[in-house]
Amino acid sequence: MTGLNLISVFAIIAVTISLILAVFLLTVKTKHKLSNVLLATFILINGMDLSMLFTGQWLQHYPGLLVFLITVSLLNNPIFYLYALSICYSDLVNGIKQVYNENNSSRYFRLTLVYNFGNSAIKIKQRDFGNDDERRRTN
Repeated sequence: MTGLNLISVFAIIAVTISLILAVFLLTVKTKHKLSNVLLATFILINGMDLSMLFTGQWLQHYPGLLVFLITVSLLNNPIFYLYALSICYSDLVNGIKQVYNENNSSRYFRLTLVYNFGNSAIKIKQRDFGNDDERRRTN
């Protein structure tokens, strides 16, 4: 490697940030441990794939390692798919989907009490409405 160009510098920075983020995801305490492990694995594989930008000259001397890195980078999409599944289905526990049934049928019981306050002996005057003639015609 004769010198570092701009792409190699950005690749080194990106790989370093990927490693820091992956270590954080693997060490943080959370109830979604599977999601964190899958995301950290995805980030580590991306970092290994990106590291080929600045280690390309060195990897030409070790073709077995080059084939290994290329093969591992093929696992990137399935791992991201599993990560998305673990986020979407929060009922995934240790990689096993938990299935449960719930019966939400409702049964109601209503008890109604009516109590009239006041004196029932008071006479209430019936009022006449202006449209009594029309109402009698329709009935």
